[in-house]
Amino acid sequence: MTSILPKTFTQKLKSKSFIRDLSMFLNKDGPIWLTIKSLAHDLESHKVDYAIIGGLAVYAHGYERTTTDCDILLSKAYPGDGLIGPVSFPDPKVCQENIDNMKFISLPKLIDLKLTSYKRVPAGRIKDCCDVVELIKTLKLKLSFSSLLDPSVRNEFEQLVRDLEKDEQKTNINEE
Repeated sequence: MTSILPKTFTQKLKSKSFIRDLSMFLNKDGPIWLTIKSLAHDLESHKVDYAIIGGLAVYAHGYERTTTDCDILLSKAYPGDGLIGPVSFPDPKVCQENIDNMKFISLPKLIDLKLTSYKRVPAGRIKDCCDVVELIKTLKLKLSFSSLLDPSVRNEFEQLVRDLEKDEQKTNINEE
């Protein structure tokens, strides 16, 4: 059978270095994790408020996916893309939680940021929506979780939950 994946990609999947790197990431022991641990330690030692966001925060909150970068929130003084919107980068002091001795953005704020980013640039930020979908599925989040979210993203979150519930019902019917 012919693979639909490019040859270089299938070769990479079979390489020992790829498997080693993936294993190190999943065990929180690769270059990305060592970088964020070192950065968190330095920020703590200088008493700088921070919250880890992005793919590492998604991973820390329960959806195990890889990432190739470290995203960190230092202050709300810089509003990101400069566009006026209902959700901006929050003050890390008020939205952090300690996971594995590092400060990660809280789950509600992570979902706020992911859905806001997706709403602004749907085609360019589809991964943000996918992250939210996977967090909903992995953590079994319900409609009631939306009360913890910014009002500007509640409808999107609730629609995702409803869509996932419909998909699950269809799957259950097909399995019977």
